[in-house]
Order: sequence, then C-alpha cells, then structure tokens
Amino acid sequence: MISSTYVAPAAASGLTTPIAASDQDIYPAKIPSCLGASRPWSGVEQIWIASIAELATDSRFEHCPLVFVTRGQIPQTIDLSLLVNGCPHIVRISPADRPITVRPEDTRIIQRFHFRLLYHALRKTKDAIQEDDDFAFLFAPAVHNPVSGEVDIDWLELERSFDFDPASFSVRTAIENNDPLLSECVLVDRYYDRHKNRIYLIQKIEHDLSPFKPTSLADPTMSTAKHYLERFHAKDEIDPNQPLVRVLRLDRIYRDNRPQPLSPISFLIPQFCAILPIKKQHLVYALKLPMLMLELYHQLNTLEICSVLQLPMATVSRVQTALTGTQAHRPWSYERLETLGDSFLKVYLAVHFFSTTPCDESSLHLLKIQMERNEKLAIIGRELGVANYYLIDRMERQDWKPPMSREVVAMSTKMLADVVEALIGSQVVYDWRAAVRLLSSLYGSMFRPSFAEYVLQWAQIREEVLTKKKKKHIVVTEDRRQALSKIEDMIHYRFTDLRLLSEALTHSGSNMWQAARNPLSFSAGRSSAAASYERLEFIVTRFLYARDPPLTPHHLTDMRSEFISNQFLSCVAIALDLHNVISNASAGLWDSLVEFDGLFKAQLEHYPSNPGFWKALPKAPKVFGDLYEAMLGAVFVDSGFDIDLVWGIVRRTLICPWWDSAARSLGPSNMIEVGCLHPTQKLYWCIEEQLGCQRGLEFRFV
Repeated sequence: MISSTYVAPAAASGLTTPIAASDQDIYPAKIPSCLGASRPWSGVEQIWIASIAELATDSRFEHCPLVFVTRGQIPQTIDLSLLVNGCPHIVRISPADRPITVRPEDTRIIQRFHFRLLYHALRKTKDAIQEDDDFAFLFAPAVHNPVSGEVDIDWLELERSFDFDPASFSVRTAIENNDPLLSECVLVDRYYDRHKNRIYLIQKIEHDLSPFKPTSLADPTMSTAKHYLERFHAKDEIDPNQPLVRVLRLDRIYRDNRPQPLSPISFLIPQFCAILPIKKQHLVYALKLPMLMLELYHQLNTLEICSVLQLPMATVSRVQTALTGTQAHRPWSYERLETLGDSFLKVYLAVHFFSTTPCDESSLHLLKIQMERNEKLAIIGRELGVANYYLIDRMERQDWKPPMSREVVAMSTKMLADVVEALIGSQVVYDWRAAVRLLSSLYGSMFRPSFAEYVLQWAQIREEVLTKKKKKHIVVTEDRRQALSKIEDMIHYRFTDLRLLSEALTHSGSNMWQAARNPLSFSAGRSSAAASYERLEFIVTRFLYARDPPLTPHHLTDMRSEFISNQFLSCVAIALDLHNVISNASAGLWDSLVEFDGLFKAQLEHYPSNPGFWKALPKAPKVFGDLYEAMLGAVFVDSGFDIDLVWGIVRRTLICPWWDSAARSLGPSNMIEVGCLHPTQKLYWCIEEQLGCQRGLEFRFV
C-alpha cells in the first residue's frame, strides 16, 4: 500500500521545490489562486465575501448564518455535496460581485471571530491553530437583507464578539435576572472542559432541581454535585441554593454514512459554567465548516487545474475524483479512473509510434515502454504540479485543521504517475478525443492532438515500407477474398483495404512484406500483437468502468483480466471461425488448432450452462487469442483509428454473446447475483484466498 499524507506544517517553511523523503517527495500544498493567499491578511485593503446557503426540503436554498471571507474573488457559484451524519446536504457558495473596503482593525476583528469560532468547533486539534495563523479563508457572521436578498457581514455581531469578556458575564446572575441572552448562548463547564472538551446548548433552567438533589433515574442516590465531587474531584464549595441547567451536548458531526446517536441530556451547575463569545447559531453551523472548507478548497483547486490544462468544464467532477486519494475516506477516489487512463495511454502511445516511427516491432515496443513508465509520468506530474492539487486529507476531526498557506503533501513516484493516469481517465469517460488532446499537451508538440493526423502519417509510413520492401502491389486472391468476406459478415464491417485483414490473419512464417513490419500479425510473439491487445484492453476497461452499479477497482481488474485472457479470447475466435482462415499455418500449428477447436465444441455441447467452462479446457494455443486481437487491430487501422467503431465490433462479438457467462464465472467478486459456480473457479479462489498462493496455476480435469 502506498502511503501519502500531510506532514508537519513546520517542514514547509520556505519550501518551493520537491524534497526527497525516502521513497516520497514533499510538495507545497496548493492554495487556490482565487483566494489571494499570497498577501497577508494584515495588508489587505479589500475583501470578498461569499454567502452560504443550504438546499431545504422545499427545494429552496436557505441562507446560513456565516459567510466566507477571502482575499480574492471565488470565480463562480459552486454547489457542494456533503454527507453529514448519514444525511446528504447540498450547499451553495455564491460569491459577491464586488469587494468590500476594510481597515486593518476590521480585518483583525474578523480574524478574532474566525479563530474563536474554529477553536470551539474543533475537537482535538483546537490547540494546533493560533489566532495569527494565515488561514486560506475566514468566516464571519452574516446578515441578510430580505428585500434585496443580498448578504453582508454582520459588523455589529463581530464587534460584540470581539469585546465580549466571558469572565465578566455570570451565568448565575443571568439566570437570576432571566436574561434573554441565555437563549442565544453556548455553555462550557470548566470541569467538563478540562476533561472532555465539551460544549452545551441550554435546554431549560430547572428551578425545581438543585445540585444535591438526585437527578439520575438509574441511580437514585446520584446527584449532580456528587458527580462533580467523585468524578472530577471538584475542590470548590458547591452552593446548594442554585438551580440546575438542563443542557444538550453539542456533538461534533462526522462524514459518515451512518447517522450518529443522539447526545444524552445532562445537568450542569451554573456556578461552574461560562458563556462562549460565539452565539449558538454560529457555533452550531461551524461544526460543518471542516468538511465544507475541505470540499470548497478542493473544488477550487480542481477548477484551477482544469483551466490550466484547458479541460472541458463538463469533466470537473471527474477531475476532482482523479485528484482524490484513497485515504480521503470518500466514496470515490482516483483508482478506477487510473485503471481506465492507463489502458488508454497505452493505446495512444501505440498509435503514435506505430504511425510515426518506421522501425521494427520490438523497437516500437521499447519506445512505448519508455514513455509509459512511472518515472516518465511522474516527471509530467511534477511539471503540472499535480501533487499540489491532490486531496488526501482524511477529514477526521482528530487530525484536521483549517487549510493554511504553509501546508505540504508527500507523494511517491508511483502515486504521482497514477494520478496523472487518473486525469487521463477523467477525460476518457467524457470523450476519448478529449483524452487525446490532453495527452498531446502532456507529452509535447511531437504528439498529435487527434487520431486523424496519425492516419495521414501512417499512410506515409506504410508506403515507405512497401516501397523499400518492393511489395507495394500485394494482391488478395479471389479464394482468399471469399473466405475473408465471411469474417466481414460476422463482424458487420467492410474493409476499405482488405489486405489489412488478410495480413492480420497470416502466420508470420509467410515471406510477405508484413513479416518485416506488421503490428497486426498475430503470431510473431506478444509484442507483435501489442497494438491490438492494448486497444482491446482499453475498450473492455471502458465498458466495465461504465457498469452500474460501479465495480470497485479490484472487481474491475478481475473482470478485465477475464475478458482479455487468452483462454477466453480463444472462445471468441472459434465462434467467429477465425482459425479457419489462417494463411500459411504450419502443420503442427494447424493440428493444435483443430484439437482445441474439438475440445471447445465438446465442452460447449455437454456443459452449455456452466459459466466459465473454458477454464476447464486445456491451455489454449496462444494463436487463438492473437487472432481476435489482430482482427480488431486491422479494423482499427482500416477505419482510421476509430475507437468507437472497434467498440461496436467488440460489443457485438465479445460482450453481447459472452458477457453473462464471463460475469457469472467470477461469482461474488463482481457483485452480480449468480447461480452455481464452476468447480474450477472455486478451486482458484480456494488456492488464492485460503492458501495465499498468488502465482498463476495451470490444471485440468483428468
């Protein structure tokens, strides 16, 4: 498992470039540029505010008692989705259209309010913040104009909070005078605060109860005073002539799918209580601020990187997912998109080198490997500053603190490469053409922003190779044309250049020109079929990614491996009768094809309902899987590198006929309800899960 976490803020002092830390690099966390965090609050002459509103049950947005205060303007209205104690909340952040001119003392008042608000809203990290900290943004009390609908800062409340001295306000005196201010206050008990760090909302003043009168139904002898004396070892003399305050503990909220239990009713002794300088309405809402700030912070960073990379605004949510780590405790992370982006990257690089580099297949393969290595992708990620935008905060109150300008993030080379691939995947989900444009910008001007340009380059390369080998006029015989026509009928595609299909289904033992350079051939080792294999891998990955309900990264990988395995593709190739149109197959190869074809048909005839029956067959000749991959490669080149057209053929020939059986063969690992599982698959699971054996095993029925 790759570790990635925020490190101590002190380590970021003066940090501008990555610093190696064992297998990780440390980067300064990105503060959204729109927040204007490059200027200290003390030197700010203008501030911007943004109102906060929540979607109510009647589909209207209701204003909240706080506003965001920033040094720069938030660029647009932003809707955030929060999960608060198991309940979904939609929060809208609406920026003002003009700034507010402020004096240094005004900014100081806002900073004091913001610090007090967060200090009491946080749990165990309140001591990690200081009043003079350079927060990325501040909060202030809001006042709403019901006529104009505008929201402004409540300066009167700021001044009241700034001047408020808890020591000068007696809770006992306020109770005796029936002070209406109590209904707006939040209490803290100095004994409870010392031990439990709790704050309370006043429910009722119990004039009929006193500190020494029993209040516990479970223990009739237990009084509130006795509880203070025994549990907290209170040293103060408790005045018996005072009422009790019935309170409700203000619990912290959590980003959790499960609702939190209600806090129990408690009793406090006014003698030990103090009033907080923050009103109840502000402090209650402040409990949501950590997740609210985190969401806004990350979405602003996402909008910024989308602008830098010129990505479509329709992909913002998926880009945000690509920049979310697994440790962020979200229902989503970059992993699924990374799987999709990785498969498309291989397709793009294969097309690039295949179309632009006139060299043999092994050299093409080496060039492609160099460009898709983690080290290369990590270099691209560093140039983009991907780590600066990455979200890995766990959103746990025990660890969380407000974002500040001195935060840093640590990422390994592997994780940085994965996030770059996830960004590619975020564009593939929207439109694979957008992913091509992104890859062109990431890799530089030598890489083309559309496959149409590669089609022209491929035509030039092909003519050069044919002319050099003096094989320009290759003729497909009439008998060969009729055999290939049957394949065209089965895949519902007519080739513009039938030679491509003929070459794809020709064994490398032939002395034709394609033996020297033919990325479509199926039999000259795995590298020769790489271009076709990678397109098939991407198309299958894209199909599985779109499944509903979504597959987890683990399940997606398992199912993809099943669909592109040679054993499974052999079934598809036999169903299309591809093996019967092989040209120049040796006698030994032909015998092995015929033998496996017979075993396959016998198994299918006797056990037609068994999912994954091909697993019970002997290991299929590698030629079968290569045949199908090479056929797809021929279609891909003939169609002008049209991925959508190839997807249609894969859907008709692989997905539709075989999806049910292949999905059922994986049983519960894909979360699909299945019937009886094949014993071979059960044996695989037993070996992997119970015996811990991760190596690929080969066995057959005897």
